[in-house]
Formats: sequence, C-alpha cells, structure tokens
Amino acid sequence: MAYLSAITYTVAKARIARALGGQGDAAMLGAAGECLSQAISEWNMKRDWNWTLTTNNNITTVAGTTDYVLATDVKKMYDARLSANKRELAYIDEREWRNARWDQTVSGVPMFYTEVFSGTPLTTYIKLGPIPSTSGEIVIVRYFRKLAAPVNDADTLDIPAVYENGLIFLAKALMLADRDAENARTSFFHTKAMEILTHAIAEDDRQPDRGDRFIASAEHMKSAYDPTHPYFYLQLSD
Repeated sequence: MAYLSAITYTVAKARIARALGGQGDAAMLGAAGECLSQAISEWNMKRDWNWTLTTNNNITTVAGTTDYVLATDVKKMYDARLSANKRELAYIDEREWRNARWDQTVSGVPMFYTEVFSGTPLTTYIKLGPIPSTSGEIVIVRYFRKLAAPVNDADTLDIPAVYENGLIFLAKALMLADRDAENARTSFFHTKAMEILTHAIAEDDRQPDRGDRFIASAEHMKSAYDPTHPYFYLQLSD
C-alpha cells in the first residue's frame, strides 16, 4: 500500500468512459472526469485514511497571537506539539477551554490546541491556548489531508495503487447510473467498488505492530501539563 497509483487522469477518464463506449468522445470523457471527482469525494468522506497523514509546514509562534493558518488541504488535524518546549499539545474543544478559563487574555506556554474555521474561502486555523507569551516557538502539526482530485491530464490518482480500481469502478457505476440505474452492469461495478472500499477500510484499521508493551501514563508524559505547571489541575480525563 506504500505506492500511490501511476494511473493518469487521461487514462482514468478513458477507462471510466469505456463503460458506455465513450472513450473516444470528448463529452463522455468530460462526464467521466466528473464521476471520478464524485468517487474521490465519496472516499474522502468514508474515513481519515492513514496514507494521507502528513506534516504541516512549521508554525512559528508570535507573542499575543493565538490563531495560525494551516495548509489548504487539511481534512482533520491529527496532533500538535511544541518543538523547543518538547510538549505534546492536548486537543480541546474551544467551548470547553472557555468554560475552564474564564479569563481569555491569559498568556503562557501553549498547552492546548483546537481547530477553527473562518473566511471565504473557508480557511482552517489552529488555535493555541493559552495565548503564546513568547515568539519563536515552533509548533509541529500533523494532519490527515484530503484526497486530491486530478485537474491536469498528467495528474495521477491520489490513492494507493492497490485500491485504484475502487475509484475507477465507483466512477463507472456513477456514470452508468446516469444512463440506467437499474442496469445490471451498474450494480456490478458498484458492488465491486464497495468490496474494494470495505477491504481498504479493513486494511487501514489493521495495525499489526500494536501491542501492550507501551501503556500511556503520567510517567510517559501523557499529560499536556508539567506537574509543576500552575494549570496542572486542568488535567484532561481520558
């Protein structure tokens, strides 16, 4: 699963349009491209795929600034940590933070993070709490990115090669459904697409190296707070 598909947008559209004999028809190829985008959107909604886990460009804190823009392809944040202070930040809902800290002007070394969305187009920000009191701290953020829909003919499918037919078959089913949803071929391609999707989810869940040798605890610095920190009493429950 380590290797991404080498199928280009041009080849993918031709394979999809072939379901209706339209691999040489410009209008059919355009419709095939739309169906492929819909199929990618379906896969995007199904889960946060482990192969999409990536790292945001380093964020440098500015004293007094709590919100920082994240990459445009962020789907869901995975974790965040401070580099210099060597602290894993704890995710907290912004409402919970407001309830826990009535004084929202408090500054210090960040301990929490949350996601906020604002602007047009909608932009994803990481909000740090408390407000950073110093500049120059590096925040390392990992996140699940969105599966990218191809735009140019030379673009390749943003999916492991072993699952590429899952997108192709689903796009074929969508294209056939526009013509005849009750057609047996529509059902065939949709069934095959769902089989591959189900297998992909199962593979994405499987973690063969996970064992009981490491148990998160205070000794392993599970807490977002140093025991000497004045906010240690805000210890999050599991």
